[in-house]
Amino acid sequence: REILTEALADQKVLDLSGCSVNQVLYYVSLGTPVFAMVGQEAVLIVGYDEHNTILYCSGENEARKMGLQDSDAFFGGAGNIFLGYIE
Repeated sequence: REILTEALADQKVLDLSGCSVNQVLYYVSLGTPVFAMVGQEAVLIVGYDEHNTILYCSGENEARKMGLQDSDAFFGGAGNIFLGYIE
């Protein structure tokens, strides 16, 4: 969280840990990506549609879709650790 707070000095960083994927998509709908920690990797939730989340994984250097139910299981298995921000 400290790194994100320093990098986004003009924004308020929010600890959204424990929220569901559906809940954090609210912040994505505002146009701000949500950071998710999965093990030692940070994943950005950058968008969504009716059936999928759109994820950006820095190691892959591209965005990919993951079904909403798969996203729930994926992030839930990692403890639903999310960080968001608002201006």
